[in-house]
Amino acid sequence: MNDASGDKTSGRVAGAIVIVDDEEIVTQSLMSFLQLETEYEVHTFQSPEEALQLLRQRPIDLVISDFLMPGMNGLQFLAAVKKLHPDTPRILLTGYADKENAIRAINEVGLFQYVEKPWDIDQLNLVIDNAITSRSRQELLREKIDELDDVLRQRNELFVRDSVMKRELRMAAMVQKKLLPSSLPQTAAIAFDVFYQPAMEVGGDFYDVIDLGEKRLALLLADV
Repeated sequence: MNDASGDKTSGRVAGAIVIVDDEEIVTQSLMSFLQLETEYEVHTFQSPEEALQLLRQRPIDLVISDFLMPGMNGLQFLAAVKKLHPDTPRILLTGYADKENAIRAINEVGLFQYVEKPWDIDQLNLVIDNAITSRSRQELLREKIDELDDVLRQRNELFVRDSVMKRELRMAAMVQKKLLPSSLPQTAAIAFDVFYQPAMEVGGDFYDVIDLGEKRLALLLADV
């Protein structure tokens, strides 16, 4: 395996790429180009099995694989990558004779794109940039969806709390009314008529009227 990190002056890495091809000249040329022209962290392998060892240990932003390789071919390798990292874009390098298999693999393996050999390096660079950008946008979209789910969850929790609070306030109001006198003293000289309206669901001035006898009445008020 060969590694190369892009921007050595700033230490910033735009993305991590795995390239697999059984021909070392192919992986070396791609790594050299990406090292000179981009900020990608590049890992190259001649063996798909060795590449999978790295992929089991860490996430990768993009995987590029040749199609025809001894042992595990590119489609089998990229299918294994999909199981490990379903959201990682996968690009297949293929010859013209294998174009039909590559097209079928777009659906079967979920390829981001296939690139025919011999490729135009600028076109390949554009495909790589598009794949990395697509992954970044998917991650951003997923973050926004998670944020929205969080807001909706909080809203639902507030709705439940509000429903519980309203139910408890109604029960408190019923209890409060039970504490108020159900009947008032009847006298020939004074007619009582009381309307009780709490400030909110509950609360307000509690009252009672007590007949003390000898034409005396006591009015009790309690502010709560």
